[in-house]
Amino acid sequence: GRSFATVATSRVRPGVANGRWRMRWVWGEEFPGPGLCLERLFDSLGCMLTGVVDEIRELTPAERIERLHAVDAEIRRLEAEAAVLVARVGDDGAFRSRGHLTISGFLRGELRWSPAQVTARRQLARLVEQVPVVIEHLAAGTIGVAQAHAFGLAAANPRCGDQLGDCVEVLLEHARVLSHEDFMVTLKRWEQLADSDGAHRDAEANH
Repeated sequence: GRSFATVATSRVRPGVANGRWRMRWVWGEEFPGPGLCLERLFDSLGCMLTGVVDEIRELTPAERIERLHAVDAEIRRLEAEAAVLVARVGDDGAFRSRGHLTISGFLRGELRWSPAQVTARRQLARLVEQVPVVIEHLAAGTIGVAQAHAFGLAAANPRCGDQLGDCVEVLLEHARVLSHEDFMVTLKRWEQLADSDGAHRDAEANH
């Protein structure tokens, strides 16, 4: 059998598309010599990083802050897009054509997401249908990724998650203006109140 290094080098090769870095997984393809592909990969990654470092070094302090804001906005937009994609791939069952029985198995197996990432992004994906305004604000960059995931976790609360839509606009305003820590306190307080209301309604319904 081939060594781990040989197997690894036969499966990964770098490429560049539209000026952006990408990696392509090529199963079963042989390359001319163990280690050659990884060597080229690391060289290319090194060149890419050097280029980014040099580019940022040339910016003024104010431009770096502006650039960081722009990068963060793109991260938020991409997280929203990922939520929509996870929702749609889960709905249409496309993961089954890749040999996976569940969407979670697909996300762990092909995208190498951690269990925590899978849970957080699947919860966020459910908001695409349940409370889409959260995804809209995330895509627009008006709330952060951590805040959006907190909304997803709150919506997954079996006792009060279905009430999120009733108060989401107020909570979104808190998410926009409060620090992450203060927003989490606010959201947790809402969950406690909504949970209490739900428990009271359940008790009344059972009498």
